[in-house]
Amino acid sequence: MTARQLAVRLVAVLMLAAVAGCANLPTIGTAGAGAPPAADAGSVAAPGGIAAHIRACESGGNYRAQNAHSTASGAYQFINATWTGVTGLRPPASAYPPAVQDRAFVRLWAGGRGAHNWDASRHCWGRFWSGR
Repeated sequence: MTARQLAVRLVAVLMLAAVAGCANLPTIGTAGAGAPPAADAGSVAAPGGIAAHIRACESGGNYRAQNAHSTASGAYQFINATWTGVTGLRPPASAYPPAVQDRAFVRLWAGGRGAHNWDASRHCWGRFWSGR
């Protein structure tokens, strides 16, 4: 195993450990009436690794990004219907703080099982992910 592969695995383990502490993602839908929830001390920090690559490819890392040709918005370019389905919150994703978008990414990414949600930009981030 190379040093890079070891580092990627370590980041994955650390992300899983961080997510395990907030697996129910209680802060995503607690603001009521679709208002953006305030960042809380228990927020998951912006994940690194593949999440950072997908953010860079999808929005240049801009959590306020809005796609001019679709309803996609936020750092991970969530389509409105996907955003609502994952979070239960009113779109757009770009209206919410980074911690909320990061938690939504972790939920939809699902350890790589949700990678297909970002197939349109896989040519950009795919080389950084050892999954399928």
